[in-house]
Amino acid sequence: MLHAIKSFFWIVPFVTFLSGYQFLRYLSHTEIIEVPSVVGMHIHDAIRILSADKLNVRILDEKNDPDTPEGIIISQVPLKGQKVKPHQSIFLVLTRRPPGVKTPSFYGLTATQARSQAQAKGIELEVSFLESGYPVDKCLAQSSLVGLELPEKNMWIYCSSGIKTQRIFPDLRGRTVDEVVSFLEPYGITVSLVNYDVESVPKKESAVVKDQRPIPGSLVDLKKKLSVQLTVS
Repeated sequence: MLHAIKSFFWIVPFVTFLSGYQFLRYLSHTEIIEVPSVVGMHIHDAIRILSADKLNVRILDEKNDPDTPEGIIISQVPLKGQKVKPHQSIFLVLTRRPPGVKTPSFYGLTATQARSQAQAKGIELEVSFLESGYPVDKCLAQSSLVGLELPEKNMWIYCSSGIKTQRIFPDLRGRTVDEVVSFLEPYGITVSLVNYDVESVPKKESAVVKDQRPIPGSLVDLKKKLSVQLTVS
């Protein structure tokens, strides 16, 4: 019995030493990884690189940045060059595009009102004017549908300039009287012939215009009663 006890106490230090040696040997052979830099990369590329180095990826935060593509890494912890063990987590902060502006409705607003609202929403607005029977200076059309996202934050609207009553009178020479009457009648313009000769041109409607008053290119006002005098043959 005494011999067995002595043998036990003899073996214990040996086993302890052997266990400690194996533990230290294990520690000395644990793989150490130098953290690579993934700042400036897209998250997809970063995951591929870090996974190849047996490192885990954790998204720590996302920051709104309208000037940078979404998903770009702007910081990491641990930093580049630090020593870590396999499967340690690398915490990343990514860029995120802020929510886009929804297209507002400018219909019925004046150009000044539309510009004011666009400026408040950070939208760059171009205003063009079109001749129209719509109320003067009011928006009658816009380039983007209401409610759609406006990623570039710029758009166009079209406002009415009203109906201009002054027109450049057209060249009617070479046309038949019938064609001229059909063209001018919707505008309330009357036609008179100054030298119609029934013997040379039996049918007045087929007579051809040789000269006219007002002359081609004249500026006329459609609000005023207008009569056109034609010389025909």
